[in-house]
Amino acid sequence: MVGKSKALGYIELKASYSHEKVNSCPGFKVEAKRVKITGCTAYGPSFANLTPGSEHEIIEPPAGENSKNDASGVWVMGVGQPVRVLADEYNAI
Repeated sequence: MVGKSKALGYIELKASYSHEKVNSCPGFKVEAKRVKITGCTAYGPSFANLTPGSEHEIIEPPAGENSKNDASGVWVMGVGQPVRVLADEYNAI
């Protein structure tokens, strides 16, 4: 990832920098569009496609859900319906 700083010019961040670390920098926020599952502890038929290493697009929360995509987790499409993946179960890509 490459960013531009008024004081420093262009800077490059290593892929190992976590999404949370980057977003904690004042005035700098990265919006992830996809996630890579590291391990999903949820069970049920809707979570069958959330296997370690699988990649999924982040979607908007379903109607009626108060939870938004944030540091606590994101919504992705499960098998037949949207499901929430917790922050420690994925890496932003």
